[in-house]
Amino acid sequence: MKILIFFDLVNTKFLKIYKSKKERELKSIISQLNVKYYNQSLLIKIYSINKTPYYLRENKFNASIISILSENLNIERRKYKKLLETAWQKIIELYNNLKKTDIDSLKYFLIILEAEIKYYLYNIVERVEYIKSIVNREHPELIILLQRNKDYYNVFSYNEDIEKDKLKFVKSNLDDKFSNNSRKYEFLYKLIIDSKHLIESIFKKIKKDSQPNSTKSNVVGFVLPRLYHRRGIDPVYTELKKKYITTNLLASSFFQFGPNLKDFLFKYLGFLNLKLKFRQLFKDSKVKKRIIQYIDNPWKNVFYNLVYNLFLNSIIKIIFWHKKIEQELKRLDYKLFIFCNEYFSEIRTLVFICKKDLIKTCFLPYVGIPDNVTHTTPYYSDIIYVDGILDKKFLVRNRVNSEKIIVSGSVRHENLFKEIPKLLSIKDTFSGKEYLIDQDRIKILLTTSPISIESNKYFLKAVVNSLRRLNNIQFIIKLHPREDGLIHKKLLEDMGYRDMIIVKDIDLYKLLKSCDFLLTKDSGIILEAMAIGIPIICLDLMNRRIFFSGEFLFSNENYVLKAYNEDDIYNSLQLFIMNPKKLEDYKKQTKENLKAFLFNKEGYSPTNRITSDIIKLIKNEKI
Repeated sequence: MKILIFFDLVNTKFLKIYKSKKERELKSIISQLNVKYYNQSLLIKIYSINKTPYYLRENKFNASIISILSENLNIERRKYKKLLETAWQKIIELYNNLKKTDIDSLKYFLIILEAEIKYYLYNIVERVEYIKSIVNREHPELIILLQRNKDYYNVFSYNEDIEKDKLKFVKSNLDDKFSNNSRKYEFLYKLIIDSKHLIESIFKKIKKDSQPNSTKSNVVGFVLPRLYHRRGIDPVYTELKKKYITTNLLASSFFQFGPNLKDFLFKYLGFLNLKLKFRQLFKDSKVKKRIIQYIDNPWKNVFYNLVYNLFLNSIIKIIFWHKKIEQELKRLDYKLFIFCNEYFSEIRTLVFICKKDLIKTCFLPYVGIPDNVTHTTPYYSDIIYVDGILDKKFLVRNRVNSEKIIVSGSVRHENLFKEIPKLLSIKDTFSGKEYLIDQDRIKILLTTSPISIESNKYFLKAVVNSLRRLNNIQFIIKLHPREDGLIHKKLLEDMGYRDMIIVKDIDLYKLLKSCDFLLTKDSGIILEAMAIGIPIICLDLMNRRIFFSGEFLFSNENYVLKAYNEDDIYNSLQLFIMNPKKLEDYKKQTKENLKAFLFNKEGYSPTNRITSDIIKLIKNEKI
């Protein structure tokens, strides 16, 4: 008898304890199944339906249980286009009802949160499709959904592809408990931190991270997702300071609570009345009926809970951000804001407040234009700088006025077009040992990104297994700036693989120039490798095809090789290693592709062009 168990993972601060208890919860269900079907031979397969790969410790379970995390399932968005469009229209309708409040920030609420709302809608669809595809492949006699509520169970109850008598819902009290505890913990943690900041401010012990220059007039604000993104705009920032233009850096941390008694009371007391009003609104049966009346029956509860949680939590945050931004605009006389690639809805909030207050806005991409029209910041900026003509064509296709798009080239990548020397040696971050770059071996570079331990294990295992099938290679791992590499080192040692060099603080351009192949996730380093001219294998190993693959135009399969498993990695590497002519042809084509992504010509400087434009904008001159 074949049984499938699908379970959720709660996003909790107590992950280690939670995972241990989750395994105990699963073991309990398995024990009950063994008792109930004692006279049958059971084959039980367990699947997590979360985006983050999750590993059960298989030694804790019976040998007949197969622990599978998430598979590479290419779910087609178009299949659910009508459902999602209908759902989106219902959100708009609900929003219009809420607009009767006199809170100014609600004016742009939908646009600010559009990316998050659509993300969650797609996420729901993908999970359902993921479960259906496995059920259709495995043909089980019993399907168990171990979850907090019956939302997904109700969806499948109406599905003709799955027999209802095979379906069983088991409530996870553990998920309820940890979800509630996490919320309480986060609230208490924020309250303690905010109280600490408040006390420090009263005794004047706070020092501000960024101070504007001598004057407070005609300030140019640079808005970054995180401070380490500064390298994407630093040349322009530096040039403006040389020309005595007042500048100020705002990272995402700016939008967090500030040390101010008025803000503190507003955050913890002023919102209570508003929150109660929204809760009351959503509990009204007439409101609920209005929200879900056009949604297909199996999706009603899933969709309603989604809308409820998003509105309840997000509106309050946006109102707070709105207040913070208005205070900052009173503090300094901003003439212009420059935005990098957006990652946070608080940055979108600032864009719309700038429009209301008639402050000019420019979008200067950290790396490319996101291939996602829900990234609203570039679309609503007054001037949009793009790296190359392909980005401009993409924006025009999405109905952006071509007159406000400027093909400037990339400030971040300006030095790529200068002569880049190769490295002779590199130093391992952990051993401190100096290794020569071996000219007789094939040098394969892997760049990493900060992801969970479980995901790293899955990721590195696929890469190492493919490399073990190759001969005469030198394997180099370049860590992300936010990683210390301890996880990677331990995981590789646990796999018995020690033939690698791990580096971190190193000139990336010189490193790329010294290697023969690049293995990477969907990342800005793809552009840099294109410019230098080495083959790029983009790793899409995490069942994230809907949301993350092709996030940028340059990572499309037309321009880079995609690998979805370890065989793909091996076959792509072997193809070039065994065919030098094909390798040279690929390098030439990569250089040719680059022309559409990164504008460049002799004697031209993107930094000088953009700096000159900013000065003209400050003076209200035409650019």
